[in-house]
Amino acid sequence: MSRQYAVDLSPAEWIQQKVHPFAQDIGSLVPDVFEGYARVLHPAKLAAADGERDVTWRQIARASRRLFHPQMQFGNIAGTWSAGDAHTSNWSSAPKVGTLSIGVAQSLSRVLRSHTTSSRCWFAIWDGWGCLGRPVLPKFELPGRAYFLAEGDLDDVTQTACEGNFVFQSASLWWPDDRAWLVATEVDLDSTYVGGAAAVIDAVLADPALEAVRVEVTDGITAASDTLNPAPTPPHR
Repeated sequence: MSRQYAVDLSPAEWIQQKVHPFAQDIGSLVPDVFEGYARVLHPAKLAAADGERDVTWRQIARASRRLFHPQMQFGNIAGTWSAGDAHTSNWSSAPKVGTLSIGVAQSLSRVLRSHTTSSRCWFAIWDGWGCLGRPVLPKFELPGRAYFLAEGDLDDVTQTACEGNFVFQSASLWWPDDRAWLVATEVDLDSTYVGGAAAVIDAVLADPALEAVRVEVTDGITAASDTLNPAPTPPHR
């Protein structure tokens, strides 16, 4: 089943009813209805002669002698937000913001597949991605954001939101028809959040292809949320 944009927005109403105010905490991204929550950390990259390889947040925190914890921010554990600054010998590209990589999306969908009875999946696409070019479609709103809605199956998680572009853009939200879990990749963040039953979260945390930490729905998501590591140095100008 190929992903198709929807006119009926009612499948998203449960999210609208249960999210917290904009940028308040994880509950601003994932409905406050689940038994547990996980934060999937988008990998940084390190350039090598044969291409780039993934670098985990834990590796970067260890190299920088910073504390790895659920509300850490990448700039804080790396010491800087810019690869052009000092202390970046262990990474050359910061984690992707606002999108999963295809590899992480595939790994996450593989884990989540066994935790739903639904074959149909829903995908919310942020209206700010200018590549969509579908102004006549209806949109649903969450605090601070508006989204187009599409339906398909779980395999469509690797279908880019920006058709015709060379760079993959993942959906901002996706969930199965039975609402067993929900995945949220906020457009301004370098982590993805998952809500679901305890078994769902345990499976996400246990998968070796994912770097994930257990979080609470009330945990912060902004750059100020990391109160255990020193603030990063300002970027070069």
